[in-house]
Amino acid sequence: MADDKDLEWEARKLIMEIMLVLQKHGINYIHMGGLMRLIGVSNERAADQDDDIIELDEKFTKYIKALNSLPDESPNKIIH
Repeated sequence: MADDKDLEWEARKLIMEIMLVLQKHGINYIHMGGLMRLIGVSNERAADQDDDIIELDEKFTKYIKALNSLPDESPNKIIH
């Protein structure tokens, strides 16, 4: 069973992937509470982010490009 760190890592990756899809389709403002609910976060926990809007601008694009150029640092990665 995955621990909290593994689940948090997977949730972060999933959120970024959803943001990329939304940006690709011209949606450049993301309601974080709504996005959290979309991936299954409880309403009570997601409500903490209901006032947060993220803009997917050129900074986001640069950030994603930088992330994609880094080696995979997932917690379950085995290095031989």
